[in-house]
Amino acid sequence: VSEDLRQTYEASWWRACREGGDPLKDHLSSGGDVLILARDTQLRSGLHYACGRGDVEAVDAMLACGAEIDAVDKDGYTPLHIAAGYLHEEVISVLMKSGADPALEDNSGRSALNLIEMLLQNTPATAALFSKRLAMESVSKTLRNYMFEEIVPNSIIEKRSNASQNQFLVSWLDGYEPIWVDDVDVADDLINEFDQGLERACGRMIESAKKMPGIDDDVVLVKVSVPRHAHTTGAHLCIVD
Repeated sequence: VSEDLRQTYEASWWRACREGGDPLKDHLSSGGDVLILARDTQLRSGLHYACGRGDVEAVDAMLACGAEIDAVDKDGYTPLHIAAGYLHEEVISVLMKSGADPALEDNSGRSALNLIEMLLQNTPATAALFSKRLAMESVSKTLRNYMFEEIVPNSIIEKRSNASQNQFLVSWLDGYEPIWVDDVDVADDLINEFDQGLERACGRMIESAKKMPGIDDDVVLVKVSVPRHAHTTGAHLCIVD
């Protein structure tokens, strides 16, 4: 193959990656995936550009063709960094479900989550930028949901407030140490129980049960044992059959 023909073909590939649409589909369906691992002068792959455009279909197609999901450009950005920086949540979900590593850091030591949180911190909370900040917060939450193991909350122990938000000290059913959690990340039912002075515990076993005198036969008062880390050693509740 002549050098001119090769250069023309590669230029067509990179143009298709940047613009998307039918030209990219044609490349991927007619052997264009031979360049799926190629890098441009910025060390970016076609997948970087598809993620930057938020093109979910192209991202899926490139990954199916063997694109390197954690390819790093000259700035240390992975496709996940690019998707996060351009606020493309659907692309983030595709990448994470396909095995992207969210812990990889760019040349400044920032993961994709660090990057979006830095952008959020540097974006003024003005009316003009309200929608953009909401999008950043949503992207941050999406990344956190994929990155961190879900643990089941038990109850709120304490509340503290500052000028911008409330935080709650939350205990966990799985024995993790209590930690302070922003109010937006705490379920409404837990907050309501705390505000009402109620305590939640997960019963391990029924210790006793008895009919409630003068009340319908389908109502039973049950005493249950609760986990050791709960604040109480026993609890009563009414069960309606």
